[in-house]
Amino acid sequence: SIKIISLTWILTPLVSGSIAAGLYSLIKRWVLDQPHPIQQFIEWIPWLSTALFGVFGVIVLPALSTPIHVWLAQRFSLFVPTHDLAIAGGGLAAIGFTLSSWRRLSYQPLIGTERQQIEQHMGRFQVLSACFVAFAHGSNDVSNAVAPLAAITYIHTTGLMPTVGFEVPLWVLVLGGAGIVGGLAVWGKRVIMTVGEGIIPLQPSSGFCAELAAATTILLASRLGLPVSTTHALVGGVIGIGLVQGLKSIRLDVLRNISLAWMITIPIAVGLSAGVFTIARLF
Repeated sequence: SIKIISLTWILTPLVSGSIAAGLYSLIKRWVLDQPHPIQQFIEWIPWLSTALFGVFGVIVLPALSTPIHVWLAQRFSLFVPTHDLAIAGGGLAAIGFTLSSWRRLSYQPLIGTERQQIEQHMGRFQVLSACFVAFAHGSNDVSNAVAPLAAITYIHTTGLMPTVGFEVPLWVLVLGGAGIVGGLAVWGKRVIMTVGEGIIPLQPSSGFCAELAAATTILLASRLGLPVSTTHALVGGVIGIGLVQGLKSIRLDVLRNISLAWMITIPIAVGLSAGVFTIARLF
């Protein structure tokens, strides 16, 4: 309903910001602010890997594990719950990434201060968290965008009103994916600069926390069937990081402009939609 959707728009940045602030507080307290942060970082690599792949495994992989579950049951008579397969997959990925990270720190020493070395290495984690956000974005925002087109296509094809669980044509999904890639290529740079540098100065460690928090929030909403905004979640995560760093680190003028844009987007969209529909009815 409209009430639930409106509530999710408010809760999304709050939940994402809380997760990001909590995770970054732990990393800052037990790694970045320690006298010997490299040694602490080595000890924290398994926990960071588990947080990254564990969340992905618990939220996403159960749906992907169903075909494997069926195949194991039919081929070897092994009845393994799909959630166990998902957790096992996430666990193996976390172990592999942990060993790879330890090996890189041991055999490929980085240059700079210990803090700079940690930020360089956290870049690997942030690449994965960025992919995590991209996956989450496709699971929710793109779905929101193509939902009206999918409904119109269903009505045009069958002459019936769409019901819950109706099949979405593949070409609609491909069109949505192409649209998001095209939009990123044309206008994406400006939004990236605003979120990545405009609100607070982000480093790989803080960016990782913000992205992981945003992706977790979005994927949970997707599993519940709630339409939310990746931008809301990511901005909330960045603000959560800023609150941990100190209120002075947040550029309030940029945050004010973003909030204003959020508020005027809905009435503008409503007005344009009503206007276009009114004109279309005349023909």
